[in-house]
Parts: sequence; C-alpha cells; structure tokens
Amino acid sequence: MKEIYDIRGHHLVDISDYLYQPEKVKQHYLAKGYGTNFVDNQTRIFNDFISGRSRIKLIAGLLDDICLGDCKRREIIEQDDNNIGCEDQRGIKVDTQIAGWCLLEIEHIYSFLQIESNLRNFYLDAHST
Repeated sequence: MKEIYDIRGHHLVDISDYLYQPEKVKQHYLAKGYGTNFVDNQTRIFNDFISGRSRIKLIAGLLDDICLGDCKRREIIEQDDNNIGCEDQRGIKVDTQIAGWCLLEIEHIYSFLQIESNLRNFYLDAHST
C-alpha cells in the first residue's frame, strides 16, 4: 500500500460509483477487457482510499497508479495504434473537467474524508435523471 496514490481525475467517477455499486464497477471493467489484475488493483486502491489508509493526488493526462496495474485494455490499444488516449491533451481536458465537476483540483492531495461529500454529491447528481 502506498501512502499517496496518483489518480487521474476521470477515476473520480469510478470512485463515486464504487461507493454505491462496487460489483457493478468491477464487472464494467472486466466486460471492457481491462483484465482481472487491473480490476483487483483498482479495487485495492479504492478500498485503501475509502478506508482512510491512503490519500490520492489528482493528476491529469498521465498514466496513474490504477492504469499502471496490468491494464490489458491498454496493451490492446498500444498494439492497435501506438497511442494511449489518456496521455494526450484530450486526457488532460477530461481529467481536469471531471475534477472540477467534483469541486476538486488537479495536483492536490485529498483524503477520503475531505472529499467524501463531493463524491457522493457527484454520484447523486449524475444518477438523478
């Protein structure tokens, strides 16, 4: 376990969903071809963060501690076009935008207790329609 995990802004959506439907999040990533090792790594990081054993540092446009966890889908993408979509300007924009939707900032470090209500409100807003 790390004390601080680097997490891309777009994974805030996954964390907020994981709070309410952890099995659905796991199955989503398995169905998309990310692989069991990736899902196990993501689950461990989310559980470490939610339990208070670790904090997260939000990053944008770089591979993070979740994506570096033996992502089978990344390997397929790299073979197909030699371009990882999360490591470009589009990735920076998406990560920054989602962090903003959760009222958080890139390059800041957060504990779960600091941002729990932000994540829960984001989830409720996203699922209220």
